[in-house]
Amino acid sequence: MGVRKKIQLFIVLRWCCFCAAVLAAGFQQAQANQIADIRLLASASISGRFIFLGQISDIEAEDPDMARKLAKVRIDAAPRPGSAMLVPKSTIERRLRRHGLDPAQYRLAAAGPVKVMRRFSQVEPAEIRQAVKQYIDQNAPWDVDQMRVPVIRFNRPVMVPPGPVALKVSAPKHTDWLGAVPFAVRIMVGGQPAKKVTVPVNIEVWSNVVVTARPMGKFQPIDEDTIRVEKRDLAGVPKNAILDPLQVLGCRTNRNIAANSVLRSDQVELPRVVRRGDVVQVVAESPILKIAVKAMAKQNGAVGERIRVVNLRSKKIIYAQVLNEQTVKVDF
Repeated sequence: MGVRKKIQLFIVLRWCCFCAAVLAAGFQQAQANQIADIRLLASASISGRFIFLGQISDIEAEDPDMARKLAKVRIDAAPRPGSAMLVPKSTIERRLRRHGLDPAQYRLAAAGPVKVMRRFSQVEPAEIRQAVKQYIDQNAPWDVDQMRVPVIRFNRPVMVPPGPVALKVSAPKHTDWLGAVPFAVRIMVGGQPAKKVTVPVNIEVWSNVVVTARPMGKFQPIDEDTIRVEKRDLAGVPKNAILDPLQVLGCRTNRNIAANSVLRSDQVELPRVVRRGDVVQVVAESPILKIAVKAMAKQNGAVGERIRVVNLRSKKIIYAQVLNEQTVKVDF
């Protein structure tokens, strides 16, 4: 190879090296330009349930898609409304790695931590008390003139996320709406449940009840001199208390009862007008026919009760309803 050709080859090689160096420098510069700068804020205020990187930092990137991707990285759950928490730099770095982001793709500035405060709205206790009172007035099974709801003792404000607030009140299943009743109040924000509180309410229902006027012995007849009517809160009396004196006049006690006791349905009974062994008339009638036969009672019975009787002629046992001390009736 001649000297001249060697010189030309040398010049070409030098030129190729120069071009490669220029291209490499340009590639490195392009890579540097694609690195995102993330500058953590000293503090941030949020309203949602989660903390995202875009809420606690300023992000600069040449690639808009990279900037959006970084902003959507979920860092942690937000504190409760009205509360604050610290988010350290290490937590942010860990979350970025979990999202598949190479540390070579970003620069994380500031040492942190970031103080994150969650914004809130406050539901006043008066609003909650009013909602519960309105629910009771609309749904309780008692007449307004006999029901009384003393002061509802709920005095603490409730902090919830910002947004339109609605209150939904509900009563316990199978409640009798008497005495202490815990009402549940769900606080909805923007149509979504935000918090639930319990509001205990004491409901008084005043009604007439029958009370013994004096001590009463077993099987003692009940008349107007042995009972009286008093107004009492139904929450403090038995569930089977007698409310109407007409229910027991003419009945008798089935046990000893102290004076001033609320009379219960299980303490009284109708007098037995038919006794076991009594001979009674059994009647069966229809619009066009009436039949009467003699029978013997096989058990005691009060008016209205069904008892067993035996037909004196056929010796057949049948069931009949007591009409009075001499007559029982069968369906025909």
